[in-house]
Amino acid sequence: MTDPVVSQREPGVYRDVPDTEYHADQDSLSSTGARTIVFGSPAQFRYEQDHGGVRKTEYDEGHAAHLYVLGTGAELKVFDEFKSWQSDKAKAANAAARAAGKVPLLRKQDNTARAMAKVCLEHELAGALLAEGEAELSAWWIDEETGARLRLRTDWLTIINGRLVVVDYKTSKGAGKAAFAKSVGEYGYYCQQPFYVAGFEALDLDDDPDFIFISQCKTPPYEVTVARIDADDVARGRDLNRHGIRTWAECRASGRWPDGSDRIHPVSVPTYIRYRDLEILS
Repeated sequence: MTDPVVSQREPGVYRDVPDTEYHADQDSLSSTGARTIVFGSPAQFRYEQDHGGVRKTEYDEGHAAHLYVLGTGAELKVFDEFKSWQSDKAKAANAAARAAGKVPLLRKQDNTARAMAKVCLEHELAGALLAEGEAELSAWWIDEETGARLRLRTDWLTIINGRLVVVDYKTSKGAGKAAFAKSVGEYGYYCQQPFYVAGFEALDLDDDPDFIFISQCKTPPYEVTVARIDADDVARGRDLNRHGIRTWAECRASGRWPDGSDRIHPVSVPTYIRYRDLEILS
């Protein structure tokens, strides 16, 4: 069911919108939703919207690091009495915390998240970006072409030399530029950036917002990578967003959320497989 309070929000930027309230809005499309439509299917998007996305335990330390780095985020429940989640008692406590809307953490996981935050905030570039600004602002706007309501939720928003700068904090299993580049492709961050930029431009907050990613490895020494995504990739992400927004608007109008099973798909092996084959045959 659509949350009536969220669905009535006028275009603009809002502080202190509860996480549950933001995600309950089924009358607007987020960047994550658009990527689910584009890289998955409208049917997958609709299922996740109705049933909730799968919460992966591997993201728990990242949620905690987000809280300690930005000063706001998901509520944590730290357990000192368990060394792992393997016992029945630990599993029950984990499930109860999640049911209460909290992120359950072992003490060692919480210690890791705190250590990550310390490294990030002391990092010369990342620390400077996070020195002044606001965390977790939510915004709604109207897409000019389709009339669709769109929404976003920032990690950090700041102003540097008079220019609006969106800062997005990510955690990763890998360290360095190559690991982040892999995540950019795997998770569609090159779509997230132009989606957010379009929102702030539509709200007349800045005609050319900057967007910077802070990526941090979840294992010691918790290496920090500060990056901007290649402009050509961002342009392609913008086109993919447009496809996702149009598809969402069409599905809403028709009431049909197809899964792509009604046609025969041409399929090619991935490029890296072709290179492997060519190397074998050479």
